[in-house]
Amino acid sequence: MLEQYFCIAMVFTNTSVDLISPNDPIKYVDTNAPDHQGLTLQDIIKNHAPQFLQNADLYLSRRLFNGHLQTIYTSYMQSSTKVMATNTHAAYYRRLVLNYTDGGEGTLDISVSSDEFASASKTNHTKQDLPDNVINQTKPLPENISFLTREEVKNFTNSKNAHDSSPLVLILHGLTGGSNEAYVTSLIQGFQKNGINPCVLNSRGCAFSSITTPLLYNGFWTDDVRFAVNYLKSIQPERKIYLVGISLGASVLTNYLGQEGENSKVELGIGISVPWDMILSWQHLDSSMIGRVYSKYMKNNCVELLNNNMDVLETTTNPHLKLNAETFEKTAYLRDFDNNFTAKMFGFNSAGEYYRHASCVNRLFAIRTPYVGLNSTDDPILGPYIPVEDAKLNPFVNLVTTQRGGHVGWISSNKERWFVAPIVGLIIGFHKEVATKNDVHMVVPQPSLPIKTKSAFYRLIM
Repeated sequence: MLEQYFCIAMVFTNTSVDLISPNDPIKYVDTNAPDHQGLTLQDIIKNHAPQFLQNADLYLSRRLFNGHLQTIYTSYMQSSTKVMATNTHAAYYRRLVLNYTDGGEGTLDISVSSDEFASASKTNHTKQDLPDNVINQTKPLPENISFLTREEVKNFTNSKNAHDSSPLVLILHGLTGGSNEAYVTSLIQGFQKNGINPCVLNSRGCAFSSITTPLLYNGFWTDDVRFAVNYLKSIQPERKIYLVGISLGASVLTNYLGQEGENSKVELGIGISVPWDMILSWQHLDSSMIGRVYSKYMKNNCVELLNNNMDVLETTTNPHLKLNAETFEKTAYLRDFDNNFTAKMFGFNSAGEYYRHASCVNRLFAIRTPYVGLNSTDDPILGPYIPVEDAKLNPFVNLVTTQRGGHVGWISSNKERWFVAPIVGLIIGFHKEVATKNDVHMVVPQPSLPIKTKSAFYRLIM
């Protein structure tokens, strides 16, 4: 009887990992060691993130034994509202306001230690101490976020930082999320334990930020991350940038890398719960009662985002965007929201057209930055589709898949996220073994590069 119980428990807690590597991967060769065969990304994973290796054991919480429970736990029990209250995954940020070229504003939250944050908070700053562009950010900030002062921004952009070669990790959050989401703060803590303070790029209107133009964001909108990368690279040109995208942020990340090709200015990209095909995800959500529950929950968050920014959104001159009670009443599920608002705001005729263009699988063959995508096949939000065979054809792409984990879940028995340690290890290892070595160069198997098709969806232009 005890043996039977043990076997059942193993079924619930133990699953294996699949590492899908390219047929002919890129290699990093040390010019001082001509006989060296060269490191592949798979070798770096083996040395620094063995949790991502083929057939590695993955032990998740026995109580959260399927994708639904993993996802629900992520959405409710570790919501951003409980982060500061429990201090389980508390993170502290100094906020920098970004002025986008279209007149909009974004917020970049730079993580700091609790001691550094407390030290900065001891000084009572006046409005004159803050940068001019902070005046448009009218929403009150939570207790763990404060604006950089004018002097601190000056120091941040000072030329003395130009020769800083430490890794710069930029995190892109999920739909209606932000820097305080527990899936973000768990990564922040993981990096900080290794001496790295990541940044979080908050999407327009998210994370207690105010918008200045009647425009929000979507999974195909990459202009803001492009601006952030270029800005950070311009003030600290020797720093190596690493992008980590989560859910919708993984869509933005993957689309951006595919659009930029060889010019991404990013050393390594990592996507978590990547929405590869939005059409299939929508169909998956719509195919069951529980899927429609998820869809309605996400729609509610999106509607709240609209309501929180309605004073500026109502100034739109877009004749197709109807911000009225009748349209809100017709918005029951996430697809309705995207059909009535996201699509119209960004010049698409329907949610379906937006999904077809935004699906980052369309950009997979164009990626020319080392890339790792993490998905679970029991993801109740995205569905089981993962472009395994296509990924094998791109020398830059590696995929990590699991049979359990849900959507941005992978919660272990200690309530920690399994993916944090291997992602931190992978970035630190890549930075150490490749990015900071002047004698190491990348060798790309040219005959194996995917061909550039003539019909493809590229960058969204507004």
